[in-house]
Amino acid sequence: MQLTASQKKAYTLIEIEKLMQQTGRSLKNYSDIQLPTANELQELGNRLINEELNYDRDILKEELQNILKNINPEQKKAYDAIMESVDNGHGKQIFVEGRGGTGKTYQWKAVTTKLRSEGKIVLAVASCAIAALLILGGRTAHSRFKIPINITDESICEIKQGTHLAEQLKKTSVIIWDEAPMANKKCFEVLGKSLRDIFRFTNLNINEKPFGGMTVVLGGDFKQIHSSDTMCKASTNNNSMDQMYPTEFLNSLKFLGIPNHKLKLKVGMPVVLLESSCHQMTLSGRSC
Repeated sequence: MQLTASQKKAYTLIEIEKLMQQTGRSLKNYSDIQLPTANELQELGNRLINEELNYDRDILKEELQNILKNINPEQKKAYDAIMESVDNGHGKQIFVEGRGGTGKTYQWKAVTTKLRSEGKIVLAVASCAIAALLILGGRTAHSRFKIPINITDESICEIKQGTHLAEQLKKTSVIIWDEAPMANKKCFEVLGKSLRDIFRFTNLNINEKPFGGMTVVLGGDFKQIHSSDTMCKASTNNNSMDQMYPTEFLNSLKFLGIPNHKLKLKVGMPVVLLESSCHQMTLSGRSC
């Protein structure tokens, strides 16, 4: 575990205090010794913060040099924009768009390696478990931020003031959210509400700042669309559109770049179920 000088000092004093108490004495009897503060003691006991700081900074600095040699101009432009927002505390929302295989994961690696080599906390999440596994230290957004499964307009993340997760978020420099287009928009809204609630005592005009003023990077293919069940009526007042283009017809359409409405599998094909969003019914039709 990588500890700062003050953390090492605090740990040492705590261990000395334990030994002295066994003999009926205490460091409190020595006025010239500065004991750890309540904040330092709380931070030392915060497992979430310690986990995010548990990286070898020297190795990361060497790795960063190789990464920066290989990133392309577009990746470097996004990298510089993210670093500029973090370093200056601008709290921007930055969108990194790209199809699968265009180097978004390498982009996240550059950002996380840079900030972690400086002892800063980066929370890397994704909308699905597979994408989260591709990022060092990555987790699903629902798991990391305690986002409710059955989300509504009134929902908030299950993060209370003073908890380890709340204190970790206060020390976080940037949130990276991969495959963002796959998530319900309410997931971002409840995270924003929760972050504003956590930072309301430390950040002025917090209600005017998205995500509580924290830099948030959203990545994914924003051109991805799902199969259609209805026609868009935004540009027409024709009420007979649903009759002209029934759901069955729309579901049968197949175009390049658009996913098919129904996935057909061959008999005997192995299927791995990674995560199910339905908690009332299993694939076999039985209750969970």
